[in-house]
Amino acid sequence: MRALNAQSITSRPSADHRPSQTNNRQRPDSGTATDPASGSDDQIVCGSWCAKCLGAFLILNLACFSVLLAPVCTGASASTVLTALLTTTALQASLGYWIFHRLNLHFRRQKSACIEVIERHQEQLERTQEAMIVGLSKLASSREGDPDGHIDRVSRLSTLLAEAAQRRTELQNSITPEFIRLIRISSSLHDIGKVGIEDAILMKSGSLNPAERARIQAHPKISSDCLQSIQAYLGDTNFLQMAHEIALFHHERWDGKGYPTGIGGPFIPLSARIVAIADVYDALATRRCYKEAFTHDACVEAILEGRGTQFDPLLVDVFLSIHEQFRAMYVEDVAPLVNAPSTHKADSSLLGTVLRHVDQQLTSECCN
Repeated sequence: MRALNAQSITSRPSADHRPSQTNNRQRPDSGTATDPASGSDDQIVCGSWCAKCLGAFLILNLACFSVLLAPVCTGASASTVLTALLTTTALQASLGYWIFHRLNLHFRRQKSACIEVIERHQEQLERTQEAMIVGLSKLASSREGDPDGHIDRVSRLSTLLAEAAQRRTELQNSITPEFIRLIRISSSLHDIGKVGIEDAILMKSGSLNPAERARIQAHPKISSDCLQSIQAYLGDTNFLQMAHEIALFHHERWDGKGYPTGIGGPFIPLSARIVAIADVYDALATRRCYKEAFTHDACVEAILEGRGTQFDPLLVDVFLSIHEQFRAMYVEDVAPLVNAPSTHKADSSLLGTVLRHVDQQLTSECCN
């Protein structure tokens, strides 16, 4: 395995290439900007209400002081003075409680309103993120020609695999509900870099020569550069960070013989290891320009063959525990492709050959 500093690969662009602070200012017409007029009005109303409460409190204090002062000035008995003192103290306490209660209610309403606004803006932000990813993924799929929905299926398979992996003790701390949500949307960008590959290579049905193979293997790096450029403008965002990891590392192998960086084992991000299995399964289970669709059992056999070499052994075990869910999804969505008669079902050597070809972006050689 080639030595590599994984941190340097995923590092963000230098400050020289980042946009200036002026580019990041909130535009006046942005939907997420706070309305200054609305904020000022709220502050004026709150300040006016507090001033009224304070004024009422002062007036009552003066009244109470007068009530207390009257018996003292008239030489009333001590009991009368004490009664007046207790009465004024009770009135002050009652008014103080009432003011505190009203202020508490007021600020609780303000807090609820702020939380509601924040949640609404967060929901809008997440929808915007998903819309951006869907748009970019559709661009990639239209560029490559993906009428059968490879990108959507990889997203669904990755989500299934991540949900099952979450139940494993070894991965419970790594795979959270947020991780599953992010991998569902981020995995759609795993092949975004193909927009930078020439049509003559992407659409070629025959074998690729070494130069063409090197070119197709450059698409993870193209994906990385594209997503890092977006990240430079948006700043640190979880969904782009995971999308970048998946796009750059999903062709790496557990044994360190993958591309483009040659890292292996646990140094490959978990999200990329999950997507790698989903990507290969879909590539095998559907018809491609150089091969017919493999049966489900043949796909399972091929992935099992890559356990510990191409794929994370633990994730392969997770896949084997839920592979019938993969079968069910494909019988429903792409039954003509999955259930078609296949001459490759029992040919393990051919399975290994195709698996290696799939790992090289499924276009390195044609299957005979």
